[in-house]
Amino acid sequence: MTSAVTDLLNLASEHGPTLVLIMFAASFAEAAFGLGAFVPGETVVAAGAFALSGQGLVLGAWPAVALGAFLGDHAGYLLGRRFGPALARSAPVRKAGEDRWNRVTGLVRERGLWVLVVARLVPGIRTLVAAAAGVAGVGYGRFALADAAGALLWSSLWVFGGVAMGRSLVSTTSSVAVPVFVGIVAVAGAVAVIRRRRGRS
Repeated sequence: MTSAVTDLLNLASEHGPTLVLIMFAASFAEAAFGLGAFVPGETVVAAGAFALSGQGLVLGAWPAVALGAFLGDHAGYLLGRRFGPALARSAPVRKAGEDRWNRVTGLVRERGLWVLVVARLVPGIRTLVAAAAGVAGVGYGRFALADAAGALLWSSLWVFGGVAMGRSLVSTTSSVAVPVFVGIVAVAGAVAVIRRRRGRS
C-alpha cells in the first residue's frame, strides 16, 4: 500500500494538470442537477488534493474546484429558470424525493441567500438547491453572489482539508499513515453513498 500511494504521488507530480482537470470535472458533475447523486465529488477532490500536497499546483486546484462547483450549480439554476415548477416531476427530483424538493424550494424562497451558501455543504441537498433557486425566481445576481461564496467555501474545505491530510501523513514515517489515508477516503465515499441512498428512499 505504501508503494501504491508513492505511485499516486509520483503520478501527480508528472500529470498534475490532468489531475486538476479531473478535480474540476468531479466538482462540476457533483454539483450538476441530477448528476450529484452518482458522483462522490468530495472524495475525488480530497484524494486529488492529497496527491498534490506539497506542489504549487494545489493553489491552482482550489479555484478550479470552486469554478467547477460554481458552473455545475449554474446548470441546475438554468434548468430551474427554464422549466420552473415542472422540474418537480423530473427524474432527479423523484430520486431525491418530492418532499425534500418542496422543502428546499420553500427554504430558498423564505431564507434566500443564506440557504444557497449553507446548503452547498450538505450532501443530497446541494444538487437540488441551485435548481430550486431558479424555480423560486431568485435573481441571477443574487444567486451568483451566494453560489460563488458557497462554492469557495466548499472547495476550501475539501481541497485544503486534503492538503492538510496529505502533508501530515506524508511527513510521517509510520506505516500507519497510508492505511489511515485510505480509510478516511473510503469512509468519506461510503458516507456520501449512504446519504444519497437515504435521500432516495
